Amino acid sequence: ATAAKVAATTIVAKEQAKEAGQAAAKVAAVTTHSKELAKEAGQAAAKAATTTIVAKEHAKEAAQEAAKVAAVISEAKEHAKEVGQVAAKVAAVTTQAKETAKEVGQEAAKVAAVITEAKEHAKEVGKIAAKV
Repeated sequence: ATAAKVAATTIVAKEQAKEAGQAAAKVAAVTTHSKELAKEAGQAAAKAATTTIVAKEHAKEAAQEAAKVAAVISEAKEHAKEVGQVAAKVAAVTTQAKETAKEVGQEAAKVAAVITEAKEHAKEVGKIAAKV
C-alpha cells in the first residue's frame, strides 16, 4: 500500500511539476511580450521627442520669418512716410512757384503798362516836336 501511495504521489508530483513548467513558460512568454511592449514604448517616446524637437525648430524658424516680414513692413511704412514728406515739399514748392509766376505776370503787366504809357508820351513828344 505504501508503494502504491508513493507511486500515486510521484504521479501527482510529476503532474504538478508539468503544470508548474507550463506556468513558468507562460510567465516567460508574458515577460518577453512585456519587454517587447516596453521596447516599442521607448521607441515611440524617442520618436515623440524627436518630433517635438523638429516642431520647436519649425516654430523658431516661423518666428524668425515673421520677424523679417514685420521688419520689411516697418521699413515700407518708413519709406511711405518719407515719400509723403517729399510729396508735401514738392506741393509746397509748386504752390510757391505758381505764386511767384503770378507775381511775375503782374509785374510784367505793370512793365507793359509803363511801356505803353512811355510810347504814348513819345508819340505826344513826337507831335510836339513836329509842331516846333
